[in-house]
Amino acid sequence: MKSIENKTIIYIIDDDQLFLRIMETKFRNMSRFKVLTFSSGEEFLDYLKKNNFSKSIFQIAITDYNFLSKVDKQMNGVELIKKIKKINPHIKVILTTQQDDKTLINEALSIDPGSISFVPKNEESFELFLDEVRYYVSEHTVKILKKRKLISQTVFFSTLLIGIIMFLVFGFD
Repeated sequence: MKSIENKTIIYIIDDDQLFLRIMETKFRNMSRFKVLTFSSGEEFLDYLKKNNFSKSIFQIAITDYNFLSKVDKQMNGVELIKKIKKINPHIKVILTTQQDDKTLINEALSIDPGSISFVPKNEESFELFLDEVRYYVSEHTVKILKKRKLISQTVFFSTLLIGIIMFLVFGFD
């Protein structure tokens, strides 16, 4: 799992600068993930549009639901998730909020079941964020290992088949 940690980027999107700094510091101290922070959904979307990463880079976005801003109309977390998924459907997303609104949580989770999760935002939630990130990373690692196993099996059986064909065609001397 250590090698995938080096190829994982954690994006933290929140207008609360204290939350951003705490999360960034904790992730950097407890993992090898690259951590980038953004203070608005618009800022993050601009970054995504300008930076097209290869599929070997695993990306996880942690985003708040409410963004307070001087801008009159700023998107919320659900709108941000929809736009993230249009730009890059492979990014895993963790939505967070202090609100206990099941409707908005269910709306977010229904956008792309299996690649979006929810962690409540409070003083003790960092361990939950870390657990969720580790879950996504381990799930991604399993997919990679399954692909490698399939490739290895394909090469093995192809080689075996070629050997059998050569034996049948040229015989055994």
